[in-house]
Amino acid sequence: MTALFTTGSGVAEGRFVALTQLLSPKEIRMRHIVILALSVFFYTTTAGAQAQPEPRALAAELLTINNVQQNVERVFAQVKQIQIQQLESLELPPERAEEAEQLQEKLLAVLGEELSWESMKEEYIAAYTEVFTPEELQALLDFSRSEAGRGINAKMPRLMEKTMQIGQRRAQQALPRMQEILNDFFADESADQDQR
Repeated sequence: MTALFTTGSGVAEGRFVALTQLLSPKEIRMRHIVILALSVFFYTTTAGAQAQPEPRALAAELLTINNVQQNVERVFAQVKQIQIQQLESLELPPERAEEAEQLQEKLLAVLGEELSWESMKEEYIAAYTEVFTPEELQALLDFSRSEAGRGINAKMPRLMEKTMQIGQRRAQQALPRMQEILNDFFADESADQDQR
């Protein structure tokens, strides 16, 4: 037998010709259909795998693009600052202030461990994959990568700070009323105990 194709004469010879002579036209068509079907199958499965990244990877990338770690760390720093201010507002005597400061450091250390990005990242990823479908995660990623998405992400820390200030201010406004309710409750309880 000769080579698969001869180059000088332009005539197809060799193994290809010998193979086609051994098979009937029906068998050749069947083999072409099988080859085509297998090609389509392998193409769609590999193309589908490439088009659909794993949801956890999508969620992790979305968290990174949206700077969630930095936002979590920023919120913790604000919570820490609020705790420090609350301790200072107590105006404790000097001998108690040092003890209270040590206690606060211990409490903030525990809170810091629980609210650290390393301890929460997997839970954030799980939350995103439970709430959003892979298609929704991809859409969020596409938006976050867009010019508008990047602009919004850049402004989110400022928005979070403003909304946190609103919440703090409203909580401060509620404190006197809450204190009044607590005073009434404990006064009634004290009066009930005195009558017994």
